[in-house]
Amino acid sequence: MAASCGQRGVEKVMISANSDSIRKSTIGKIIKINNSGLTEDSVMNHMAVTRKMLDHFRELIKGGKQKEALDYYFKNNVDIAIALETSENIYRFDNEIIIPLIFSHCDSTEGFKKIVQVHEFDKFYIEALMIMKGDESSVPDIYLRTLADLSFAYLSTNEHGKALETSAKMLKLLEKDQGRESLDYANSLYNHASIQIDCKLYKEANASLLEAKKIYEKLKMAGSKEYLNTLRMIKEIARV
Repeated sequence: MAASCGQRGVEKVMISANSDSIRKSTIGKIIKINNSGLTEDSVMNHMAVTRKMLDHFRELIKGGKQKEALDYYFKNNVDIAIALETSENIYRFDNEIIIPLIFSHCDSTEGFKKIVQVHEFDKFYIEALMIMKGDESSVPDIYLRTLADLSFAYLSTNEHGKALETSAKMLKLLEKDQGRESLDYANSLYNHASIQIDCKLYKEANASLLEAKKIYEKLKMAGSKEYLNTLRMIKEIARV
């Protein structure tokens, strides 16, 4: 499956992610909300069912039935997510197993749409977990990675407005959490600029890159790969 939207050779910079463990009690609360009136035993029984569903998915993969496994995932992604228990496990599962399956068994148009569905599900599921935990002010790093992936996935389906909106949301969350002079913020500015370039917002992209450049310099990263890539992109914009 070949990429369909040009990013002018831009290399996406990933944000570091720490584990965001989700306690079983949190999963239990989500199940209770979706299935009001369940007893504690019923909750545990439901979790056991979800684990069996995850096992069935893995059995399909081992049996060489990859397309069937992919279809099974999209019909049962909520239960499979519950079985995986943590947002980091969900993120790794989707990026290391589901997305490669999509690349193998879907054409470009269908594949990119399904990848958007995967990242959107991860986003909404992590948001639900944050609400259930009662701490929406603390944003898991894995949520920021999900937003980054989703913003670029939107570009693949030519949903430029959603791409910009999602990337801008990630920047605001980072600014609130880390300020405007952190490495993650600079890297996110770089990613945001690449999306702005794809949307032909060259003036805005140049401003984002110049801000990222200043942060790298303050962090004494002049000469680093990130810094040099930023300079290269600034020069590319000047030629447009």
